[in-house]
Amino acid sequence: MNVEEKEKTRWMEDVKIDPSKMPEFYRETRFSLNGLIIPRDVGVAISSDKALHHHGDEPECAGYTLGELSRLALSSVHQQRILALQVLSFIMKRSVHGEYKGLIEGHPLSVLVESEVLTMFRYTLDESPESLQSVAVYGFHCLLVLPAQDYLLSWHHGSSIGHLLPYLTPLQRERDEEEESDHVIKDDIVKGLLKMTLLPRLRYILEVCQPQEGVAVKILEILIRLSQHSLQAADEILHCPRLITFIFNSFLPLNPTNGGDCFYSKPHPLAMKLMASLCRASRHIAKELISTHNLLPVILNHVLIFQDHTPSLTSEACRVWSVLLGYSLTVETVSDTLPSLLNIFSSPSPFLLPSDKLERVSSLYLLLSSALAAIVTIPSYTSPSFHVVDHALKALTRVLRECRDSDKDISLDIVQYITSLLSIPCVYYRAFSQRPELRVNPVSLLEEVESVVNGVMKLLLSSKLYSFITKTLLSLLEVLDSLSSFSYLPSFISSSLSSKPAIYNKDAMEEKDYPLLSHNQSVALVFSDLLSLSQQLCLSLCQLHHGVAIDICQLVLSSGSHWIQLMEKFVNTSITNSSLPYLHVYQCLFSTVKLLLLEPSALDASQLCLLHCVSLSLLTYSPLGYESHAIDLLKSIIFNPFLYIDGQKDVTPPLSNTISFESISPHLPSVNDMYVKLCSSFISEKDVVRSSCVMNGDMSQVDTQCLPSQTKFVLPSNWLHLPLLAKIDENQTDGDLVTSHVSHCLYFILFLETQRSQFMQQTSCSERLIRVMSTFLISSDIFFEPVISSSLSSLFSCYSNPNFFRFVDFSLSPSFQEFHTNLLDHFAAVSYGHQTFSTFLLFPLQQRHSVSFRKDFWIDHTHILRLITLAPSQFSLPLDSFLYPIEWESDLLNQYLRVLASEVINEQRNPLLFGIAAHHVSSAINSTKERSQDYTGSSETCKRLASAVERLPNQLLRRRLLSL
Repeated sequence: MNVEEKEKTRWMEDVKIDPSKMPEFYRETRFSLNGLIIPRDVGVAISSDKALHHHGDEPECAGYTLGELSRLALSSVHQQRILALQVLSFIMKRSVHGEYKGLIEGHPLSVLVESEVLTMFRYTLDESPESLQSVAVYGFHCLLVLPAQDYLLSWHHGSSIGHLLPYLTPLQRERDEEEESDHVIKDDIVKGLLKMTLLPRLRYILEVCQPQEGVAVKILEILIRLSQHSLQAADEILHCPRLITFIFNSFLPLNPTNGGDCFYSKPHPLAMKLMASLCRASRHIAKELISTHNLLPVILNHVLIFQDHTPSLTSEACRVWSVLLGYSLTVETVSDTLPSLLNIFSSPSPFLLPSDKLERVSSLYLLLSSALAAIVTIPSYTSPSFHVVDHALKALTRVLRECRDSDKDISLDIVQYITSLLSIPCVYYRAFSQRPELRVNPVSLLEEVESVVNGVMKLLLSSKLYSFITKTLLSLLEVLDSLSSFSYLPSFISSSLSSKPAIYNKDAMEEKDYPLLSHNQSVALVFSDLLSLSQQLCLSLCQLHHGVAIDICQLVLSSGSHWIQLMEKFVNTSITNSSLPYLHVYQCLFSTVKLLLLEPSALDASQLCLLHCVSLSLLTYSPLGYESHAIDLLKSIIFNPFLYIDGQKDVTPPLSNTISFESISPHLPSVNDMYVKLCSSFISEKDVVRSSCVMNGDMSQVDTQCLPSQTKFVLPSNWLHLPLLAKIDENQTDGDLVTSHVSHCLYFILFLETQRSQFMQQTSCSERLIRVMSTFLISSDIFFEPVISSSLSSLFSCYSNPNFFRFVDFSLSPSFQEFHTNLLDHFAAVSYGHQTFSTFLLFPLQQRHSVSFRKDFWIDHTHILRLITLAPSQFSLPLDSFLYPIEWESDLLNQYLRVLASEVINEQRNPLLFGIAAHHVSSAINSTKERSQDYTGSSETCKRLASAVERLPNQLLRRRLLSL
């Protein structure tokens, strides 16, 4: 009994875990109690208040995995459930902010959705304990509400187009309406939560439970985010029983002074912000809020009566009223209250106002501009009040002089204040430029325009502030695409996100400075908004008085404005999605192009070329909702003869067939008509009319002020090559019209390749080459047309430039293998050895490209070899690219020797192919260098190849191969 029997007590010892033998599940990322990643090598050194060491599959490791937290959230002990749900909330919050990107493999948010954790949060919301309700509300708030997004939207709402907001709706496949909510939520979180009856439960918590202020505020923020999702979501919020009624009674009371200190009896800015979001969604919703819930008296209370009590509430009320005026609602009321609104502006210098009060003043000025825009669109109204504009111009002159004389830093609030002032004369003079019947006294109007130009516009355009804004925006263009999808991340789970366990792959978790990035986007938004309004005002003034155009254009292009560098940077910036700041930058650049084209003589040749590239880029990246701008670019700017001058001649070597303005000029009208017709198939007339009304401020016929989800553009990325691709789809085989369209398209592409390469570089070299190669598939004989053959030959000369062909990578186009096979078959059937067709066909056969292309050509299509009679002198691509590195693929080497020995190709008829095949065979049997790593054959292959060469009956060929 005194002897320990270790064999019998071994089962009681601690289990020793070998990390290298652990399954993948036990290597999942572990999170601390605040959602930070805990490195795997951190164990018991972490104190118990930072991480727990129990309730998990690996009790010796600190922290919890997602699976462990999900199980702990099902505990019957409330404290354990609350702890697990809090940690999951922290993880969701950090995940939607992108803080785990690059630190773990997989995506925690997609894992949580797949494991139905959101359903667990929804069920927790139905629990009666207030603590569980609060943690569930906090979880949904972490998932749906992004502070960085709200920060950006707050600046957007204070801009000149703040009434316009893209829906935050994901572009996912449509599911069956009867599909279960737990399946819908995997594609669209908001839509899934609405199907889970989230709204009635939130209403019950607000109305019956009346939680603490922090929880109620989070519920209001959740409702705002839901309303921004789609029209369907906004409509469900409006018609959720008693929800809107309770919000008006508790957070937007008509008599706020009698509410006492109770939170549920005082007006709150978030409630007004929710009304603005609902009104943007639909004209019908706005009308119902006015008629059923007395929205207008509430607005008037906070704009005219209680505007000194809570400045933020007044700002939100002004924005709601601006939205209503956008639908031409309450126009009579605002006409009657214009004098009262003007009396409010007795404030001191904007530099002396705190941020919230300066925001209120800016919102009031934007309200005046919205009121003026609504009034001047009424057909019967022929004399808009000038005293409003005069007040704004005087205030604008005063603040610009203060900016000039002050040594203080110019804040974003000051810039937005100046923008709000600019919006009033911008609306006023735009109405005069679009409605000639308003010009009752033309002479007085011209004098007025000269006064504005000499007084305000020259002061603005020549100011250090204007130069600083353009210079700063130049440095911030990269943020246009850096977070292009950031604003839409919480609304859906992208199909690209992996649902596998989140595996940690870094040493430590680092905090990321996301507020800085959202601030940079806000700066780009505010600055571009001011520049856009200034250019629009200049454009309207120049249209009214052509004599001031030359002075304004010279001021805009002055060296201190940095406009040339800004446009160059934009052309070289890759845009994949249209983010919220991009909408403002797009409008800014579009207005600048329109302005400068009023006086093209003020620009030199290089500036006109740059302006053309900017116009082409704007057309390519026209966001949804801006269809009228896209049509305007296509009809009146892209093919403007002033922009077709020779430029960028140093991009390609001197070519005799480089196209110039003189050669393309006669074809411009036909090319223009062709592209307008093809691109119009992607833009409906209804969308153009709606977009035109929105851009011109006439929204009386518009049913919504929300733009489509900004994840796509108006035109497809291949719009430039549409004439070629469209003819393939139509399967037209002949006809003068087809020939004319194809030749015009190739002419235009050739001009852009040789004279506007800066724009063409936005598209990858591979895509440009493949789209041009598709010309040969249009019909059986179109490439025989002299004009088309000549254009294709000139394009191939461009593509033979080292700056082009070195960047061609066919591996980026997964379907190119099939496309190349179709080209080979088409060549064999109809080409008769066409020389230009042959040159394009050989492009993928360079040694740097996949060996599968060479096998397809030499082995699978041996019958076309004798048709290719090109000589090296007829081929503009460097011959070395077909000779090096040396070929070591055994099947290809054997085929090279086979076609040489059987005289399928010979030196007299097929000099280029003969030289390539002979070089590789000779190099393989004579090279003493180390074999390539890609060599797949054995050393016996080369021995057999050498033996076969020595047995060749053709002595001349044998000597060539052995001694080459």
